[in-house]
Amino acid sequence: MTRLWRVLAVLGVATALATTGWTAPGLAQGVSSAPTVQSAPGPLVTESGVCTPSKVKFVHTDVSASKTTDAPAKVPGMAVPLTISGSTPSCLEVEFSALLLLPAGVRIGVSLAIDGGAATPYFIFATGQESGDYLRRSYRAFFKGVVPGARTVRAWWSCNGCSAIAAALIFDRTISVRYQ
Repeated sequence: MTRLWRVLAVLGVATALATTGWTAPGLAQGVSSAPTVQSAPGPLVTESGVCTPSKVKFVHTDVSASKTTDAPAKVPGMAVPLTISGSTPSCLEVEFSALLLLPAGVRIGVSLAIDGGAATPYFIFATGQESGDYLRRSYRAFFKGVVPGARTVRAWWSCNGCSAIAAALIFDRTISVRYQ
């Protein structure tokens, strides 16, 4: 019986979000634009496959950065340039991790994007529960069908509740890409 109530609650929330015009970021196109907005999330999809990345590139920084607006922006220092060799589309495995300091009620969303290609929808990366929360988080995404050539993989962040008074701080962050 409890499971039925959970399913009904999820369906009710999804319906409420769809009817209120809720939007969430989706695909990114171009080098300088943030991942764009799409409508409410669709049905969940299960996929499987085989991907054998053999190379790894990463960027790491301990330099802190702050976010004082809600607008999506590139996470400072979190871009990995790489060249995908070969002549057939390939796959990428991207992981982003960071230590955050969030005021109570502030939510950070993260999207991983390939310049000129696909991006993940914003994932609610962390929510501040109490003032002064330090939170360590990581997020992994897989991209398939990536066309060979020079690419840059970036982490983007958005904030719900950020302001000059309630800034989100990010430290000790890494983005790594496994590719062919």
